Amino acid sequence: MTAKSKLLRMDNVLIVVEDLEAAKAFFAELDMEMEGETTVEGRWVDRVAGLNDVRADITMMRSPGGHSRVELTKFHTPPAIRAEPANAPANPLGLRRIMFAATSTASARCRSYTVPLRICRKGCSTARSRCHR
Repeated sequence: MTAKSKLLRMDNVLIVVEDLEAAKAFFAELDMEMEGETTVEGRWVDRVAGLNDVRADITMMRSPGGHSRVELTKFHTPPAIRAEPANAPANPLGLRRIMFAATSTASARCRSYTVPLRICRKGCSTARSRCHR
């Protein structure tokens, strides 16, 4: 690392979801706590998001210990779009996965939620549809 820059922490990861309630339930099963919820809209949000007529619900989930957060966003307007086909290979540019360490009990409880996350092996959750076995 150079003396001029050093990462101090990673505050959050944004996940755009279709079903906000199911996503909140999934992360709650991993013992993440809801830190807050809000609805955002208006010119400032449009400018920050680079979109027009934004109206979105946001929920911030905090990890145990409070060291990191997952921001779950449900766009009402404009509606969310798919950035890639559902069966995309593992090599397109962009955020490809988020991995968590969890107990086997938490992993088993999370299998019942229908969010685009999949348990791929003990202690490993991934947003990709393909998992290493």
